Amino acid sequence: MSVRITIFCAYAIVVMLSFGCGGGDVSTVAPPATNTSATISFNMSGALAIAKVDPAAASNFGSSLPFKKMDSSGNLSDFVSTSNGFTISYAMTNVIDPSSKSASGNRGLHLALGQKYKMHPSSEETEREVECMLIKVSITNNSYECIDSSLSSILNLQGNVSNSSIQYDASGGIYYYGSINNGKNVLRKKADSGEITDLISDSVNLYDFLVLDDGTVFIMGSTISTNTSWLRRISSSGAVSNIIGSNAQPTFLSLFPDEKIYYGDWISTYAGVIKVLPTGMIEPQCWIGDDIGHICTGANSVHNVSEVCANAGLSLENYACGINGTFGADIEQLVRINNQVFVISAAPVKKVWKYYPTVEFVSTSIVSTTMMRAYEGKIFIAGLDGNSNNRLISYEINTQVETDLLPGNNIEIYHLNVKADGKIYFDGLNFDTNKYVVGVVDTEASNDLVFLKEDLGSKLEDFQTL
Repeated sequence: MSVRITIFCAYAIVVMLSFGCGGGDVSTVAPPATNTSATISFNMSGALAIAKVDPAAASNFGSSLPFKKMDSSGNLSDFVSTSNGFTISYAMTNVIDPSSKSASGNRGLHLALGQKYKMHPSSEETEREVECMLIKVSITNNSYECIDSSLSSILNLQGNVSNSSIQYDASGGIYYYGSINNGKNVLRKKADSGEITDLISDSVNLYDFLVLDDGTVFIMGSTISTNTSWLRRISSSGAVSNIIGSNAQPTFLSLFPDEKIYYGDWISTYAGVIKVLPTGMIEPQCWIGDDIGHICTGANSVHNVSEVCANAGLSLENYACGINGTFGADIEQLVRINNQVFVISAAPVKKVWKYYPTVEFVSTSIVSTTMMRAYEGKIFIAGLDGNSNNRLISYEINTQVETDLLPGNNIEIYHLNVKADGKIYFDGLNFDTNKYVVGVVDTEASNDLVFLKEDLGSKLEDFQTL
């Protein structure tokens, strides 16, 4: 589908965010004050992934737009064709329909634009302008849909363990976070029917939000005027209630396999990991706590940090256990597989821990973990071993068997994607050649390793498979 676009001349500040998927630092720039027209089309043919290259190197792969598609040979090229400047704040490729709970429910490619555009579908005889900030592009037929036309910017959650910045409920409603011209931030729902509801429109910062299948939303954030952090619930009918109303230091918010919401907080009166029912009620016993006198004491928690560290033979000194010091609340990544949950503990000591259905240390040859993904009873772990070599391993969660997926290679991995067919796609720096590479490991074919590109020519700022 081809459309003509006029850049919307706005005087509001537009937030420009990094590509990828909680609150984080952002920078602001004013959109260009132009009214020129452009024709735009999308070409997703042959696309394996969407990548963002270093803007300084973007023109080496086509236009100056740093967002590119990558094909199965690792070649980078434009997927947006336009006769005028077109900017993207961030892209998301794996927004899942919760009614399927699988990759088959992928909702397509979502693009948050860097500025508002006036779109005119060229197939219509009568010109119809649509000012758009958020687009959904089909990865099969290149058609597009304007999701939002009234926000002044679309914001991207920046936390280490954030849920997706764009989420769907089971009825097809889409939820996203943005700002409007009066300086307020908005958590918006657009129903499958097209009806738009602002669930929050206030001077607040959202760190993260979690949408349940029935449209109930849990949010953690802070009020800007009072600098007060909180955890709140918004019912499917729109009613807002406080769960933790003040003095919170939220770290993560996740739905675990028992259908309860697990919330990490390392400063409030809880200081630990608590469990919250979908109704908003906090369970009286914490999931993880420690012996320091907060509500989540070791005695009032299912798992005592000091005890689980001792059981693993890990010292509490200098945070060597990984989860002590923040009462188990501060983590960097979280994956779910086979009704189990695994996390990476936050710096300075990044270790892998199982967090559900019990809490226990996962012992591997990786001593400092950078990232983790999961597939079919395995977790894939990237990081440094005891000799400071870069490694990527597979870990069988039932047998505890570890397999080296990059034998003989010393590659610092920057991004890790696992597709539904069991293939692991990664990019990174090969220390032996000092070149940026892209590769794939086929876990369904004896872990065969193939480098799509052994000299990519540019470091990728992000890399998401479709």
